[in-house]
Amino acid sequence: MPTTVLTSTFSGYTLENARAKMLRKLRVNDTTRYSPTKGTADYDWIDDALNISQRRFATKTKCLRTYGIVEMKAGFRTYRAPKGFIDIMGAYFFKASYTDGYKELQIKTIGELNDEVSDWRTDTDDDIEVIYIDRFFGTDAVLGVYPIPTTDGNTTFFTSDTGAQYDWACPLYANSHDYGTVLKTDGTDKYILADASQGVVADIAVGDGNILLEYYRLPMDLSEEDQLMEIPYAYQDTVIEDAARELLENNPEDSAEYKRAQKFEQKTDKTIAEYKRDTKQPFSGRELRARTAVEGWARNMEWRGRF
Repeated sequence: MPTTVLTSTFSGYTLENARAKMLRKLRVNDTTRYSPTKGTADYDWIDDALNISQRRFATKTKCLRTYGIVEMKAGFRTYRAPKGFIDIMGAYFFKASYTDGYKELQIKTIGELNDEVSDWRTDTDDDIEVIYIDRFFGTDAVLGVYPIPTTDGNTTFFTSDTGAQYDWACPLYANSHDYGTVLKTDGTDKYILADASQGVVADIAVGDGNILLEYYRLPMDLSEEDQLMEIPYAYQDTVIEDAARELLENNPEDSAEYKRAQKFEQKTDKTIAEYKRDTKQPFSGRELRARTAVEGWARNMEWRGRF
């Protein structure tokens, strides 16, 4: 049973803080110009722009990741991905009979499987080797495994003295929470949310014959005034500026506002590029006076930050 640290409490702006900063970026005192009702406190468009922008930032940078358990079912090749799934970071097949318990799965595409394995759509075995993204549709994704398991994985659960299990990971407002997911084949998914203390540790019982999934995810939508943003604190202002751009560029009658929108867009794109560059450095955070020649090409390889 692995022990996983969950980042229980996020730091930074609440939705109320973000709204106030948005009004300042928009150079208005209230929401009259930027609301469907022209009301002075109607934040519908502002909240929508904030959620669009933080989803865009998370998708481009893959700055948020969490854990899930995918229960295997005999004869099933494809499985639902967790809510808010963006991409796979890593996947590990658990069997008590393995020396180390876990085997890291290969992450492939359907094209690669077509080239390498002629019968991958029908081949069966209880020793899973590959995980792949089968398809996206709407807001959901489907994951596939190869070969197809012939037995069900054990029933899975979370155990923790510092968290609680829920039927759905809804926003918990004042204390935004990272969460773990159990994707059950009967559709009754379970989620564990850590409590409000820092450095919470949750025990994840994966269950024999199941997959532990590390995946990049979208942030939860902001909907309550005291709900905290999940984007890393240093980049929350970037999300707010990008949200301001979303509204400013829809005012073509005001050329000055449209130019400001373009500046915000350029600034956001630059920050995203810097984020991706900085988080792929293999020696990030190390003050080395001498480095091997190999790092010259390693710097240009794709690396992901583990936040």
